[in-house]
Amino acid sequence: MNAAPPATPKHPNGTVELVESVLCVPDDALSDYERRYSRYLQRLARGDGPLRIFDLDNSSVMIVPNSALGSVLPGEVPSELPAFVAYGLAVQNPSATRHYLELAEFPVRTSPLGGIFVPASAALGAAIIFQ
Repeated sequence: MNAAPPATPKHPNGTVELVESVLCVPDDALSDYERRYSRYLQRLARGDGPLRIFDLDNSSVMIVPNSALGSVLPGEVPSELPAFVAYGLAVQNPSATRHYLELAEFPVRTSPLGGIFVPASAALGAAIIFQ
């Protein structure tokens, strides 16, 4: 007899899936990291201005040069490089997620790329992007 998989609990912030990881690298090392991750992931990155994005099945890895980090996550400053500076989460209802975060007294910022994020300083190490 096959047992049914356990029900996935719903997170109060509406998160349904991890969809993105953001790696910040020194500007002069962007090409090296793009080549390295191309080997790791067995695919080429697509460019979006200074960003290098590896599209995976249901998620992506974004490599951003330090000088362009503000265009993705305004106000974020990594303590060291390279660093995974953020991860992105898909949510069911972005406005409900924003409301939940604000009620919990988290600072919420808008990303120029869309979505909202909680800065690393409030999220204990890496920014959390909700989209």
